[in-house]
Amino acid sequence: SGVKWKPIGDQSYPFTGSFNGDGHTINGLTVEATGYYTGLFGNVTGDIQNIHLTNVNVKGSQNVGGLVGYTSGNIQSVSVEGVVVGTGANVGGVVGTYQTAKKITDVASAVHVTGTQQVGGVVGYMAGGGTAQNVFSTGDVTGTASVGGIAGYTQSAKLSNMYSTGDVTANSLVGGLVGQDSSYSTITNAYATGSVKGNLQTGGL
Repeated sequence: SGVKWKPIGDQSYPFTGSFNGDGHTINGLTVEATGYYTGLFGNVTGDIQNIHLTNVNVKGSQNVGGLVGYTSGNIQSVSVEGVVVGTGANVGGVVGTYQTAKKITDVASAVHVTGTQQVGGVVGYMAGGGTAQNVFSTGDVTGTASVGGIAGYTQSAKLSNMYSTGDVTANSLVGGLVGQDSSYSTITNAYATGSVKGNLQTGGL
C-alpha cells in the first residue's frame, strides 16, 4: 500500500513470457510514470490471463493501461477497476495499445479513463487485425479526439459481444463504442447506453 509500482517490461526490454494470474486479485496498484509504457505491465509480447485488478490508480504519458501499456499478445479473463490517466495518446482502461492479430476475450473494465487521442474504456488503440469479444466497460471516458466507450481507435478489428454504459466525452471522433475506425473493422452484438458528447463526428455507437 502506497508503494509506486514499476511496470514490468519497457520499450527496450519487453516482457516476452506469458502470465497466468490463476484468478488472483491485485488491490491498490499505484503507478506514476513519465515513460511511454505504463500499467501493471509496460510492454508485453506474451499472453496475460486470469488476473483481476481493483482500486488501481495508473498515471502515465503514452501507451497507458490499467493492465498493460502496450501488448502484442492474447488477453483473457481479466478485469480492471479504478482510474487510468494519460497525458498523451493511446490510453485505455485495460490496454493502452493492442498491436496484433490476436484476441482480447472475457474482459471487464470499470475504469474512469482520461487521455488525449485514441482513448477507450477498454483499449485506446487497436490495430493489426485483432479480435475483441465478450468485453464490457462501465467507466466514463474523456479525451480530445478518437475517444470511445470500448475503443478509441480501431483498424481492421473484429469486435463482438460487448457493451459500454459509461459517458464518453471529447471534441471530435467520439463514439459510445468506438471513437474512430480507419479500416474495415466489424462490430456485432454490441450496444452503448452512456451519454456521448462531442463537437464533431460524434455518434451513439
